[in-house]
Amino acid sequence: MVTHYIEVPYYQHKRRVRILLPKDYEAGTHKRYPVLYMHDGQNVFYSKEAYSGYSWKVIPTIKQHPELEQMIVVGIDNAGEQRLDEYGPWPVDQTQLTESFEAGGDGMLYGQWLVETLKPLVDQHYRTRPEAATTLMAGSSMGGIITAYIGAAYPEVFGHLGIYSLASWFSEPEFLSYIASHSLKPDTHVYLQVGTNEGNSGDEAFLQESQMNQAYIDATLNYYQTLLRAGHPVDQICLRITSGGTHHEKVWADHFKEFLEFSQVKLK
Repeated sequence: MVTHYIEVPYYQHKRRVRILLPKDYEAGTHKRYPVLYMHDGQNVFYSKEAYSGYSWKVIPTIKQHPELEQMIVVGIDNAGEQRLDEYGPWPVDQTQLTESFEAGGDGMLYGQWLVETLKPLVDQHYRTRPEAATTLMAGSSMGGIITAYIGAAYPEVFGHLGIYSLASWFSEPEFLSYIASHSLKPDTHVYLQVGTNEGNSGDEAFLQESQMNQAYIDATLNYYQTLLRAGHPVDQICLRITSGGTHHEKVWADHFKEFLEFSQVKLK
C-alpha cells in the first residue's frame, strides 16, 4: 500500500489517495496491471476507519480469490463534509427535499481532476494498463452517481463501471438527461446492485421515510432503462436487485467479487 497526497485545486487542499499494489508487483517483472478506481476511499480497505465500521473487504476478497486477475486498486478519500458537493455533478433536486438543503454541483470538477490529474499520475508512477478495457471504477450511493456520471463523461477512459445503491434521485432529471445524451462505448461493462431495504438515516433530509427504499430501486431501474434506450447492449449490463439488501458496506462488499468477475473477460 502506497499513500499519496494530491492537490485538489477546487477545494484548495491535498487529498489522500492510497494505491494497493498486487502482491507480485515488486517481483522484478515488467508486468502491467489493470487499475480499479474507488470512491469513498476511507471505506475501501480497512473496517477500523470505515464510516460504518465495515469496509468493502477489498484486500480479503483479492487474497481469497487468486483466480481473479491481479490489479492495482486506487482508493480515493472523499471530501468529508463536502462529500455531497463533490459527488453530485448537479445541485440536489429541490423538489425531492423534505427540508431546505443545498448540496452538489462540484462533481464535474471532481471528474475532471480524477481523469486529468489523478489517472495520469497513477499511469506515470505505476505499471498500469491504461486503456479503457483495463480501467475500472466503482462507488456506492453518491459514489454511484459520480461513477455513472464520469463513465458517461469520459467513455474512452473507463471500460468497467461498478455502481452500487445508485443515489441518482439526488438530481434525477439532470442525471437521466445526461446519461441519455452521452452514450457509453458499446463494450463498456456496467454492474448494478441495489437492495430492497436501502433507506437510512442519512437520507431523511432528502426523502420521506416511506419513499427511501423505492427511490433507490427506481433510480437504478431508470438508469438501466436509459442505458438500454440509448442502445447499450443488454449483455454488457449486470443488474442485481438484492432482496433485503441494505444501504451498507457489507452488502456492497458481498457483491464486490461479482463485479470483478463480470469484468474479467476483458482484463485477461
